[in-house]
Amino acid sequence: MAKVLSSKQISYLRGLAHKLDPVVTIGNAGVTEGVVKELEFTLKTFELIKVKLRVEDQEELQAVMDDVTASVKATKVQVIGHTAIFYRRAKEPKIPVPGMPMPEVKVEEKPVFKKSLNKVYKKSAPKREDNSKRWGRLARVKKDTGAMAPNERRATGRGFTKGKK
Repeated sequence: MAKVLSSKQISYLRGLAHKLDPVVTIGNAGVTEGVVKELEFTLKTFELIKVKLRVEDQEELQAVMDDVTASVKATKVQVIGHTAIFYRRAKEPKIPVPGMPMPEVKVEEKPVFKKSLNKVYKKSAPKREDNSKRWGRLARVKKDTGAMAPNERRATGRGFTKGKK
């Protein structure tokens, strides 16, 4: 028997199936061996499929859908007109459904560096005590601030000066 899904899970799967195209078409012959094999293959591959049903009336449509759910052990998610959506969770699921735990994926550890970490490729430059070259004008301004009078200020950089003229 197919697994019963909650309304949140069904609405999530309906949202995912909205963009899908029908992958299997069931004709007037109904659910045959070939149709069952194709449904098994597509459910194993995609987990969520859209199926087109070419039947005459609603009673026959319901009978075909019951045959499909029983033969492939899938859950009927939605039916609109002659199109049905079926879901069957795989052993290694690809679709994360809310409320169903995903199996833990084994992550292979890949080395971050391609080169060996034991080898020194480039030595760092010695640190300077004087930052004047690195910081340019800023370092010189900080050094010269003690020589200025208390009511005098440096230029702001826009051509204006404040303080004594």
